[in-house]
Amino acid sequence: MKVITSILTVLITVALPVVVSSNTNPALAATPIVVTNWDSRLDKVTTGKDGLILWVDIKRQRLSVFKKSTKKFITSYQIITGKDGYQTPTGSFFINSNREYDPDGNNIELRGSYGSAYVQIWNPFVGNSIAFHNAPWRQQYEFGSTARRGKFGSHGCVNMDLDDAKDLWKRTSNGTRVIVTNN
Repeated sequence: MKVITSILTVLITVALPVVVSSNTNPALAATPIVVTNWDSRLDKVTTGKDGLILWVDIKRQRLSVFKKSTKKFITSYQIITGKDGYQTPTGSFFINSNREYDPDGNNIELRGSYGSAYVQIWNPFVGNSIAFHNAPWRQQYEFGSTARRGKFGSHGCVNMDLDDAKDLWKRTSNGTRVIVTNN
């Protein structure tokens, strides 16, 4: 546990090196920097059976997936994290067994202070209250926009485009490591 705590402290306080992925599409000009290189500090992070590390970068509104055994970047997704007053918790977590996928549509009900909402993918990593999930009420341009972070964010979950949420669902399993930072 000490190793995880110390590596997490380093990840939270020191920005990981980045490779900029240029985006020439003017509609996506606010697309955040994509972290695509392995950082040796991730060597000490324990993983589940799948060997994956999911890194949620709140500052850049990006979820990056790494394979520990090969020290390789796999993919990344544009996301929306918690708004002011509902910040996505930072720390080290595992995807848990309350995962749900409804292939027939948005029939998984979420309930909270905001009322009810329905999603197709529910991939929780903080108890059963904070998860990666699709957000059918969002417009495509919103995902990954750092300008919209804070005021227009989620209620703490990591909102994703449906296709991205499905792709993440297929890659992950109960026990996949999740690291959430805001550096």
